[in-house]
Amino acid sequence: MGFFGAMFGAIVGIFIVATIIAAFFMWLGAKLARVENATFVKSILAALAAAAITWIVSLIFSLVPVAGTIVGFVIGLILTIFAIKAIYATTFGKAVLVWVFHIIAEIIAVIIGILTFAGALFAVGGGIEGM
Repeated sequence: MGFFGAMFGAIVGIFIVATIIAAFFMWLGAKLARVENATFVKSILAALAAAAITWIVSLIFSLVPVAGTIVGFVIGLILTIFAIKAIYATTFGKAVLVWVFHIIAEIIAVIIGILTFAGALFAVGGGIEGM
């Protein structure tokens, strides 16, 4: 399969796992915030929207020198909260609580991603003997 095949497989796997984790935590946050009609399907949509917004805004604002990263983060945060608000058809405050749970999920997903990439690199490299 090779190095690039293993990396591609790891990236796809991480994306799927991250989306499921984010959706679960967003669903949990929506339930705790007492968002009406909080379904797992809406949570998946919210997780995908949050990821897309984050990637697009980060890409655009990374081109702006010095303050681009900070401005991109703030704009991405606001757009993500409004996307969550729209998907769940809820208040801004409840959307912020759901977003907090999304951040928790992203931290967990990053940890899983790091461990997965490390495992993929270790497997492709043939373990300790291949080093």
